[in-house]
Amino acid sequence: LMVHCAIWGVPEHLAEETGAAARDVVAWADPDVLAGRDPQEVQVEACARLHDIAAEMIEERRRNRRDDLMQALMDAEIDGEQLDEAQIGAFFVLMSVAGTDTTQHTTTFAVMGLTEFPEQKKWLLEDFDNRIDGAVEEFIRFGTPVMTFRRTAVRETEIAGQRIMPGDKVVFLYASGNRDDTLIERPWELDLSRDPNPHCGFGGGGVHYCLGNQLAKMMLRHALKELLFRIPEFQASNPRFMGTNFMRAVTHLDFEFTPERKET
Repeated sequence: LMVHCAIWGVPEHLAEETGAAARDVVAWADPDVLAGRDPQEVQVEACARLHDIAAEMIEERRRNRRDDLMQALMDAEIDGEQLDEAQIGAFFVLMSVAGTDTTQHTTTFAVMGLTEFPEQKKWLLEDFDNRIDGAVEEFIRFGTPVMTFRRTAVRETEIAGQRIMPGDKVVFLYASGNRDDTLIERPWELDLSRDPNPHCGFGGGGVHYCLGNQLAKMMLRHALKELLFRIPEFQASNPRFMGTNFMRAVTHLDFEFTPERKET
């Protein structure tokens, strides 16, 4: 959330609210988040709040220019046309969800995986700098925070013997693809040395491939380095999952660790 807000230039006093609204967008079916409210009401209110935050930021930049992504989108121009406020707001909503929850939950699943497979943590720590890039790919496959995405076919095609017609709804099941034992050996195990690793955590390629994949990998590398070198002795247990069919998210995790030891 801190990285997301820094890139966009979200004011400090709106950062926490941005994160909460982004969570509510995907947690619309979770009973704890709903607290008795209507699911559609929760989702619409969360999207509207993110639009309001974007509008507030746009208005501020009209008075005072900033060096951030919001200013860049306001300045962008293609064939003489610029994005309007609604379009920028919609992009801000999308990025607020995509740029916070996914990396957050992948980090959580990495901690859970390293607890379940301690030999993998030992292997990674033996040569962290040279092994972390491949390890991050496996953490993304193992965690698979995004579970589904639906698209609408625009032309006739065929997938695995199934005829697809224009207008058909096609659902991409990330979890299934990342556990496909015809492509991945021992798919239910965490193997940080897995190579090749044909995971679909960022999508299946093409124009819908995750725009922020490199940023996500960078954040995971840095977060895991801090974690593994500052508090390498830890155990994670008893995850509680969010009640939603879109985001594989953990809302609570018991985490025991040995405090960082300072040299004197």
